[in-house]
Amino acid sequence: MPRAGDDTTIVYGTSGNIFARGGVKYSWSPSNTLDNATSANPLASPTVTTTYTVTITTLEGCVVDIPVIVKVTRVPIITFYNAFSPNGDGKNDYFHPITIGELAEVSFRIYNRWGQEVYESNEVSPGWDGKFKGKEQPVGVYVYYFECVGPQDNNQKFTYKGNVTLLR
Repeated sequence: MPRAGDDTTIVYGTSGNIFARGGVKYSWSPSNTLDNATSANPLASPTVTTTYTVTITTLEGCVVDIPVIVKVTRVPIITFYNAFSPNGDGKNDYFHPITIGELAEVSFRIYNRWGQEVYESNEVSPGWDGKFKGKEQPVGVYVYYFECVGPQDNNQKFTYKGNVTLLR
């Protein structure tokens, strides 16, 4: 039986796959924001919420049209790991937010347990390497404070606070 995937949401400036199955031929429209309009699983890159319609042709010659909505949100997705290990092994050596979507302004600060600022940056990457004034900081829990502004046409401010554990 022909069917299409669920509606989905992507962050402005990113892409996401949409899919259909149960056919031998697929045709998606509109096609201008898809990487391959005849694929069962095209990559969609709309900048506004878009309803795509997939026309599925089955082996028996049945033709079915199914809509799939890709909602575009301007709210960036920002997450943080709760620990990092700056030991030089090339894995998890820096602490920084994982971001999806556009950010216009960034303020990223980290404090030790006495409230002393040990890291400050206006960039997301590379992030904190576990040092303060060139000296490795002790294993322990540190506080991060991250502020950013969303896309220029939105200008919404987002604030994130939390703890990260430095491991060695």
